[in-house]
Amino acid sequence: GTTQNRGIEVAIDGDIFSTKDFTWTMGANWSTGNTIMKNLSNNIYKASYVDMGSKGGVGANEYFFRVQEGSKVGQFFGFEHAGVDEDGNILVHTANGPVLASTADPAEKKYIGNGVPTHFVSWNNTFRYKNFDLNVFFRGALGFEIFNTKRIWSFPFPVAPWQMAVAPSLRAISTNLFAMAGRAMDVPSKYLFSY
Repeated sequence: GTTQNRGIEVAIDGDIFSTKDFTWTMGANWSTGNTIMKNLSNNIYKASYVDMGSKGGVGANEYFFRVQEGSKVGQFFGFEHAGVDEDGNILVHTANGPVLASTADPAEKKYIGNGVPTHFVSWNNTFRYKNFDLNVFFRGALGFEIFNTKRIWSFPFPVAPWQMAVAPSLRAISTNLFAMAGRAMDVPSKYLFSY
C-alpha cells in the first residue's frame, strides 16, 4: 500500500543561563501530523480495506483496526457500546437505536477512535557544571484513544474465560470497545464473580 503523511514540527532551543562554569540549555518541540492510506492495491492484490490487530483467543475472528483507502491510519473499528439492558446483556448503537451486541449486524460497525497521537511534545533541559552534566527530558503524546485489551480479557464473565470462545452470546462482548479510555463499564453485579 501507499500512505501519505503530512504534518508540521516546531522546535526551539537555546541557552537560558551561561557562565564560565555553569550552563543551562533548554529546548522544546511540538509536532502534529496525519497519515492517510492512499491505496492498498497493486497489479497483483486488490483490496479497499484491511482489518488488522486480531483480538486473539481461541476462535476469535475480530480485529481492532481497519485500514481503508482514503482513511486515517490507526483507527479503531467496531461497535459503539450503548450500555446494558435490564438482563445485563451488552447493547451497541445502530442506526435504529441500541440493540443486543450478539444480534448486531456487522455492517453497523464504524470508526470509533484512533490510536495514533495527533500531537507530540517534548521539553529538554541540560545542566552543565564544569565537567559534569545532567539532562532532564520530558515527552508526551496527546489526542488519541487507548484500547485496553487487558481489561477485556480479565473482566469477570458469567462463564469461565476459556468458554468465551465457544459461547456465541459472549463472542460479541469482545467486539465492543467499551474498555476504551474514558468509557465507564455499566455491567450489573450479577456478572461479577459468577464463573
